Amino acid sequence: MDRYYRDHPAWFVPAPGVDARVNGSGATYGAWTSRPDPENCRRLRCGWDWCYAPFIRTGDLYVHDDLAQYQPARPFSADRRVSAAEYRRNRARQFLNGRRTDVAMLCYTPSGVWCEERLARERYPAALTTDPQTKNYFDTPWCTGHDNELRVFPGAEPYASVLREDMERVWAENEIGGWAFDTAEGGARWQNAAAAGYPHGRAWDEDGVYVDEGVGIAELMDFGHQLRKGDRIAAVASNPTSFPSYLTPFRSDVLMVEGTPWGRHGGRPPEDLRWFAGHKTIVWWEDWLLEDLIDWQAMTPDEMRRAYRGVGDYAILESLRLGILPTPRMALGSPKVVQWTQVLADLVQRGWEPVPAVAGLPDLDRSRYGRELTSATGLGNKTAATVAGEVAVENAYLSDARDLLFTPRDGAELQQTVGERATRFAVSLPSREAAVYEARLGVASGGRGAATVSADSTHVTARLRGWRGLTALAAAPRPDLEVVSIAVNGQVTAVREPAPVTVGLTGDDTVVVTYRSLTFDDTRPAAERFPLTSAAVVAADPALLPAGQMVCDFIGRAVVAGGGQDPQAAPVESATGRRVVLGVYPSLPRPRRVHAEGDVLEVAGRTPEELWQAVRFWLAAVEDRYPYAGVFYRSPAADRAGLTGKALEP
Repeated sequence: MDRYYRDHPAWFVPAPGVDARVNGSGATYGAWTSRPDPENCRRLRCGWDWCYAPFIRTGDLYVHDDLAQYQPARPFSADRRVSAAEYRRNRARQFLNGRRTDVAMLCYTPSGVWCEERLARERYPAALTTDPQTKNYFDTPWCTGHDNELRVFPGAEPYASVLREDMERVWAENEIGGWAFDTAEGGARWQNAAAAGYPHGRAWDEDGVYVDEGVGIAELMDFGHQLRKGDRIAAVASNPTSFPSYLTPFRSDVLMVEGTPWGRHGGRPPEDLRWFAGHKTIVWWEDWLLEDLIDWQAMTPDEMRRAYRGVGDYAILESLRLGILPTPRMALGSPKVVQWTQVLADLVQRGWEPVPAVAGLPDLDRSRYGRELTSATGLGNKTAATVAGEVAVENAYLSDARDLLFTPRDGAELQQTVGERATRFAVSLPSREAAVYEARLGVASGGRGAATVSADSTHVTARLRGWRGLTALAAAPRPDLEVVSIAVNGQVTAVREPAPVTVGLTGDDTVVVTYRSLTFDDTRPAAERFPLTSAAVVAADPALLPAGQMVCDFIGRAVVAGGGQDPQAAPVESATGRRVVLGVYPSLPRPRRVHAEGDVLEVAGRTPEELWQAVRFWLAAVEDRYPYAGVFYRSPAADRAGLTGKALEP
């Protein structure tokens, strides 16, 4: 599988040009709701949302004036008891929630394979799917809740042309990042007189020519990817459900498992979808669903809280093993799961790898993310006892030209040895705990030696013993940092990234890699200690208020608009006292800056996009000072545990 991913890389990474935020977690309606929750989205590293059923009638994605006036099988919901024009206006406003939450909004479609019954029969009879082995009719509430729906083939004309025209119009008229394809598994057979002339994917059985539904979905996904705004193309998220065809995961940029880490989606293990997805992000798309797992009604509140801690530990371990992210509905209320979700979000963006490349300690789960200097190794202990011993990371899988040196994710000192293209170090992992080890430094492959490595926010320090002569060293990239220098025994070598440097080693050397932040200046300690809870937030221009709102959501303060237009000017004359000032200044010497001086903390960028980035990096750096776990949603099990609207005690 590793070889297949390398031979066909385009199918296993997001399409070039899609919004990079789709590599993050899904917001599970935290942005799409009428009352969006930006801080939940930000803390849980949500980059996109599944904007469910944004239409009045299934099969009418655009919401045409003439099609929206019909008699549904069940009464309309309140938001749909309006004219088509008003519904489109309301929908456009709701898509704008993506601005405040910093989330790419993905417009939902049931992959074009379901259509309201009368609409399908009257306008698209050639598209009807009649495969006797599949469910072709919903006469119970599903997509909109008020329609009965028939299964249709999204490639059949004239339905196919209408679908594409609707997608073009929705894309042009709304602030969306792409499409959310539900029921995208394929498998149903479209067997119709028109199938014999279909240009792609024809097959035969005893009943004649047919086309697999997955072919039509794949072609619709390809069309969705062709839509552009500037240099950005529309993204595709999908729910391939339990028995996916390879056609649709290959064309998806991000995917969901509509289930939990302790369940099976339609009887299939989540590994099936993980293998199809390759390096792409996958998310669990359910809440705890503890009611389906245990006899919760027979348990005391204390027992229920212990159960929530237990499934939280399991969710972390399985998510690390498979590279699947808990979404907010699963994480909120559990401080430990929230903290690990942030770690997992970083890992999955490096790309899950199919070969863990870790030998030793067979009782541990193991996983791997990234390649070369972005490599990270995950270990998880599902046993009832501490597991201790040595593991060996097999560098030949991680890097073609170098051996890697590691530390735990927190940078704590780690002793290790290198030889025979493996890096070995000791591990001691308690029951139900997980650990991540990140590459920090690469040395030319083929050598042997021992190293002690540690890392802090701007340095990696390595004591190397055994390597002699000219040796290539390379520093691992780190978010928002650039390498300034690599010093060997105090002798500084300038670095031009990403090329490695060649240095002379004596057999007992100290190597120090120095990084510099691309956002924080030399006042970083003051910026991190700045007392936010007593500060006002000031936007230098009213257009910057969305970024200001994100800061306010974090610290619970109100935005004050107005102020200076130049970083050398007095930041804001209309506000006094301690304040956070947001600005866009094209003349900044670097793309973004966070600077603290006296009672003013300035967060700035050359462009609005760089200001957003500065806000993201700054809040991520200080969020540990303001612990946050969110609260449990209401459910029968959460009520029983006394956790609805509350968080678990750590």
